[in-house]
Amino acid sequence: RSRQAAPATPRAGPVPATPAAPAAATVATDPDEALPPVPDGPDPCDAGLAGRGRFCFDAVGAGRGPTLVVVPGRDGGRPYALGRAEVTVNEFNAFCAATGRCRPTPVADAAAGTVAVAGVTLAQARAYARWLVHASGGWRYRLPTDAEWTHAARAAADWRQAEDSHCIPPAAGAEGAGAPVSARGRAANPWGLINLSGNLWEWTDGAGALAVRGGAYTSFWSDCTVDARRADAGAAQADVGFRVLRELK
Repeated sequence: RSRQAAPATPRAGPVPATPAAPAAATVATDPDEALPPVPDGPDPCDAGLAGRGRFCFDAVGAGRGPTLVVVPGRDGGRPYALGRAEVTVNEFNAFCAATGRCRPTPVADAAAGTVAVAGVTLAQARAYARWLVHASGGWRYRLPTDAEWTHAARAAADWRQAEDSHCIPPAAGAEGAGAPVSARGRAANPWGLINLSGNLWEWTDGAGALAVRGGAYTSFWSDCTVDARRADAGAAQADVGFRVLRELK
């Protein structure tokens, strides 16, 4: 089963934290197995939600997968859903526990598990998305292409940067902000997506072109925008994470 969540209203600044939704339960599946068919019935991330900032998600075992936001398609094409924020430590730990392809990251408390995951390889990120296809019952997950990520980030409004972007402030030194943070309370773009500028660079993957977008907590303010881009080789890095794209039915 899958669910839709309440509307997301973009904000100009932090909002109070809300209790975390149940993380994805451990679903033991080999990501390399043949993919199951797309589920029958209606899609919880319906195309009618596009551009409205409403959350949706898929059931994963007894828990749930990443929170998604449906965005309008490019150039009049089909809408798609993108992770509201980067994949979190808790979400990636569920994949590690289910597949044995990585070591779960220890978390001191519930809040620590909601921080965006970093230090994973591109191969692990791709395997996580493929595992989600199995664990969700067949909904198609993958990494976004550069064009898909950029289209969703700019939100048809030439949006470039959140006022509370987690990167090096203009008046700060060069030491950086220290570490990635959670998406809780962060300002959203016009379509309801969080942490697109700053926090972690995010992989885009398609047509043989691998890059990272958006800047990170290590980026200077002037470089901390959705226009920031650099080529990448896919190694594990402390300031690189990812969000997933989910195709609609």
